[in-house]
Amino acid sequence: MRSDLEPGARLLNGRYRLIRRLNHSADLDQGCETWEARDEDETPYLVKAWVTGAEPNLVLRALWDRELRVLYRASSSAGADACLLVVREAQLDRQAAAFVLVSEGPGYDTLAAALSDRRGSTWLMSANLKQRDRRASLWKGLRRIAVAIRTLHEQQIMHRAVSPESVYLDLEDGPPTMRLGSYEWSVRVGSSVEQFPVESWSTPPEILKDKGGYTFDTDWYGFGMLVDARGELTRSARSILTHP
Repeated sequence: MRSDLEPGARLLNGRYRLIRRLNHSADLDQGCETWEARDEDETPYLVKAWVTGAEPNLVLRALWDRELRVLYRASSSAGADACLLVVREAQLDRQAAAFVLVSEGPGYDTLAAALSDRRGSTWLMSANLKQRDRRASLWKGLRRIAVAIRTLHEQQIMHRAVSPESVYLDLEDGPPTMRLGSYEWSVRVGSSVEQFPVESWSTPPEILKDKGGYTFDTDWYGFGMLVDARGELTRSARSILTHP
């Protein structure tokens, strides 16, 4: 679906102004656009928009309403704001012909972006990771993502797409700002509602081969792949042994 969204456009009755579109590879699979936006007070937010191009049918509205219940339930969990991007509001914007989800957290770039430009994220540079406190900060950030997964599971929610692309943070401040996001279109255990398929490099091979369904273990597999992060963070882990 072609989108007319562009920097400066306003959504949800003008409350949010789009600043920059974030280049998220997962957007292509989910059919959405991810933007950094600001409200009237210039407070930054993460905005995701699914452009429908027309009034959504009853099936899409029912799916959207169901997902909102899941999202609000997860966001209201005890301690959620310390490990998850939390939902601020979500509505159908008829003027933009899009479902709009507004989330908030300490930062809106991704761990994938940090790994693609390690020099731009000094906390990932090998020289800095030789310092014990820097390594400890990185592992505490990853622990926060593990807590986020556990928080979702305690609500009987499977994320299905745990990867560097779903970890949001402030690139300058680094690990203390890590939060797990992209848990829209998650799966609530026991639901019979059809979901959009989620496939990425961190998807277990048995699912890619259609030999199994999503389980809680799927999220932990994704977390393990995230920690490895195509070898980038594994090298950081090895530095703990070589620089005690």
